Amino acid sequence: MKVMRTCITEDWSIVASYGYTDTEDKANNPGDSLLNMSEHTASLFMTHRLEAIGLPHFIIDGGGGRGLRHTGEMYVVDPGNSVDMDDVTVCDLNITYQYGPWTAVLAVQNLTDQEYREIAFFRSAVATFGAPRYAFLSILYDF
Repeated sequence: MKVMRTCITEDWSIVASYGYTDTEDKANNPGDSLLNMSEHTASLFMTHRLEAIGLPHFIIDGGGGRGLRHTGEMYVVDPGNSVDMDDVTVCDLNITYQYGPWTAVLAVQNLTDQEYREIAFFRSAVATFGAPRYAFLSILYDF
């Protein structure tokens, strides 16, 4: 996996990553990729303080450290099902306002309301539908 971190300006930072996984199921299907594994993954996360445009108390970021993330296609086998999962790109976004001891965060998960599946691992892989777009507001006071 390659990860790049940089600050574009004092108020704007970006973290980008790309992962390539080359697998082979030597035990069961020689020449085929392992099940439940994506060959390509990528993510982009940014934090931008809006002080330079006259909004010193506002921050825009990629939403809980997830930002923009991409998972390549994969073939998933869970108990009783086999699913071809298409590649997917999902975006989360936070807008934060900080003033004194107060912080307000408007968070939007799955900003584009992308329909997708994701994998959860319990005793085996389970393909579930990803969460639809939703937003929430948090207001915090630091004592």
